[in-house]
Amino acid sequence: MPAGSRSERYGRFEIRLDERQLLVDGHPAPLGARAFDVLATLAGQRGRVVGKDELLARVWPGLVVEENNIQVQISALRKLLGAQAITTVPGRGYQFTLAPDAPPAERDAAAGRQSGPAAHGLARIDGADTLPAADGARFAGGEALLGREADIEALEAALASHRLVTVAGAGGIGKTRLAREVAHRLAPRHADGTAWVDLAALASADALAPAIAAAARVPLGAGEATPLLARALAHREVLLVLDNAEHLVAALASLLPALLAAAPGLHLVVTSQEPLQLRGELVHRLDALAVPPEGASIAEARRFAALQLLEQRAAAADRRFALDEATVAGAIELVCHLDGLPLAIEMAAARLPLLGLEALNGRLGERLRLLRGAGRDAPPRQQTLRATLDWSHSLLSAAEQVVLRRLAVCAGSITFETARQVAGDGTPTAPLDEWAVIEALSGLVAKSVLQLLPGAADAPPRYRLPETVRLYAGERLHEACETQAAEQRHGQALAAQAEAAAEASWNLPDAQWLGRYHADAADIALAFDRAVRRQDVVVAVNTARVLRLLDGRQGVVSEERRRLEALRDLMPLAEGALRARVLGQFAGQTAVAGVSRPEAMREAVAIRRREGPPRSLYTALADLARECARAGDHAAADAAIAEAEAAEDPAWPPRVRWKLAEVRKTVAAMRGDAWPTGTGTALRWRSPSRAAPAPTPRRREPTWPTPR
Repeated sequence: MPAGSRSERYGRFEIRLDERQLLVDGHPAPLGARAFDVLATLAGQRGRVVGKDELLARVWPGLVVEENNIQVQISALRKLLGAQAITTVPGRGYQFTLAPDAPPAERDAAAGRQSGPAAHGLARIDGADTLPAADGARFAGGEALLGREADIEALEAALASHRLVTVAGAGGIGKTRLAREVAHRLAPRHADGTAWVDLAALASADALAPAIAAAARVPLGAGEATPLLARALAHREVLLVLDNAEHLVAALASLLPALLAAAPGLHLVVTSQEPLQLRGELVHRLDALAVPPEGASIAEARRFAALQLLEQRAAAADRRFALDEATVAGAIELVCHLDGLPLAIEMAAARLPLLGLEALNGRLGERLRLLRGAGRDAPPRQQTLRATLDWSHSLLSAAEQVVLRRLAVCAGSITFETARQVAGDGTPTAPLDEWAVIEALSGLVAKSVLQLLPGAADAPPRYRLPETVRLYAGERLHEACETQAAEQRHGQALAAQAEAAAEASWNLPDAQWLGRYHADAADIALAFDRAVRRQDVVVAVNTARVLRLLDGRQGVVSEERRRLEALRDLMPLAEGALRARVLGQFAGQTAVAGVSRPEAMREAVAIRRREGPPRSLYTALADLARECARAGDHAAADAAIAEAEAAEDPAWPPRVRWKLAEVRKTVAAMRGDAWPTGTGTALRWRSPSRAAPAPTPRRREPTWPTPR
């Protein structure tokens, strides 16, 4: 109850503090002393959830009593006031939802200011009384919001041209803080002030209108709630903030159009994990905080909001904490792994004094157990990282939950086609066809669980699960006993994509090819490793081939030897054309113990002669020529080149035919008695004036495993 007020009316009810009485229709109600104290406490904190510990401390000070005493008093109050007067918020406490009548003086002032309000008993809302405190009040000396200046300006501009703005984003990304900051700034611009409603405290749509009425301090009376609330707000010029709306999206979609139509002075800010999808709604998507690039200096890193937040909160937890050039790399690694999510960064900062940066980074795989809220005043769904994700997961449809957990097997961003193949199947327990997957992906993006990333200029958009969400979804996948099947579908999808990428490599320029397929590198590498573990030769060789191309065209140090050793061990499982494809991977500079590269190429050529296709025989002959020349067998190299030349088809992509031209030059350089001139495939050969040196004897390398 506001300071200085000793009596307040709520329609039929009146609370008289001096007389410690509750009047119903003007008559004293039979109410015990403890029940009255509970009522006075809840009414005095109207619109706020009062925890059980706070109630016990205020109503039974200095006494040790059982919690069920609260329930007894609440039950007595509900019998008098009605079941909707006091809402139970599971895990948090209780909230008083009745809206007070305005005092006569305020009604007269409202009537003098504009026509109509006096009939509704309206009072101006004091923003300082209804809005939560800004961050600056909690963290002395710190900025109210880090890295959100552009969002604040954009939201203020949006509210100047739109009456309904939804701030959408993932759980823990900072929607509430942004809305709170903007509401404080805009409160003076609204004649009737600003009201704040925390919808997380509401368990059902029935409590929505009473909660809004209580926050806006308008009486509802008896009857259907929506038209009553619309009439009560009709002459209000108020900014109403509805926070944490994601579980009441359907109810709000039904209620808000009626309110906006009836109250032209009403402006609404809604924070939610998904938009309301209403006509006239402007959606402001809130992204994660910017993270510094790997290798940034401490001065550079401190320009990024994610690192600023980590340093600020860690210093608040332990004043001795300070970043320096030696520790900034670990801090950058931490905020990057946490995807710039403010809530996760704050939780990690609370653990820093105990663990240190190195140990905390080493345990991020256990973040769902490790990261907990630093403040007890946070709502239960934000007390732990797992609770935040549980809340978001509970809002998903059954199909969305299935798709989410199956996408956990993906390492990076993926195309729709990959997502469709990984998430959709015909299992009896959770059958999902292509259209169901499309709908589920759309829902996951709308609910801020799955990120939609724009594709390159000639590439489609991509989907990505933030790392923390992926860990959570992986747990759900394990619980559903679907991990093995999802990993297998992932491998098959990436193998098909790798095969398409390998074919495209013959036709596209390097830069264009990398722009199209580089984003799949992490998933292709993961598919290869999983295929090796389950001895899936098809997936292993397809993905290994394109990984070699990716490495070669970027000029980076790769894991080629490890991959080739894995393929060598899978060799006994490969037969026919598949074996030839595996053998072809051993052509190159990297030697692998137990594999003779010339012999491997001879066997690959023999298989291709039997099974084709002609272009595969052509490239295998080119590889054989190169490996024979390296081994000093120039006659065999010349024979392979001659056979390849005879098989060459002018219709093949130029890059295919260029491979043989490059081999000719390599063989000539190794032999030392001839070199090519000219360009392309029309090469002329000239004999040098000096004699060719004798070939260097080579030790025969051991053979490799044969098929079972």
